[in-house]
Amino acid sequence: MELQIQDLVETIKKDGVQEAEKQSAEIIAEAKAQAARIIADAKKEASGLVEEAEHSNEVLLRSTEASLAQAARDVRLSLKKELEARMTEILVSEVDKALTPAETASLIKEVIKGEKLSETAVEVSSKLAEKLASELASEIKGGLEIRPVKDVNAGFRVKDKGGSGFYDLSDGEIAAMMKPFLSSAINQILEK
Repeated sequence: MELQIQDLVETIKKDGVQEAEKQSAEIIAEAKAQAARIIADAKKEASGLVEEAEHSNEVLLRSTEASLAQAARDVRLSLKKELEARMTEILVSEVDKALTPAETASLIKEVIKGEKLSETAVEVSSKLAEKLASELASEIKGGLEIRPVKDVNAGFRVKDKGGSGFYDLSDGEIAAMMKPFLSSAINQILEK
């Protein structure tokens, strides 16, 4: 009997150990499968995060490039505008220097040649009006009127007293006529 009990205990032990080993193997297999799923999910999530970061980086890079291109364009336009303004100032100043009272009187005489002096007026700066009085004395005796005006610094405007026509050879108008040529020169400088 003792032997039978011992055999029975041995069988129970053996069956219990086998069952425990079987359950242990199942638990280990399930743990390994769960670990593999967790690792796969983590890799998938990491891959998604990397893709999202790369996309965000690309968007940021494009945005930065566009901002830089816009800033460069704005700087070029601002520089061009400033250069044109400065060159116009220089141009007006040089026209003012070139149009001495004697030169202005000579130009006025050429422009009014063939005009009825009694129907013609010349607009000039107030400081130039006094100087032209002696240079254009014979024309003034013939009826030419010299009008001092505030909006002409140098040069002159010849007007028909009736208002039907005029020639504008003031410093501002001469500069405006030359400005398109100046703009193309500035554009060439900026393109280099």
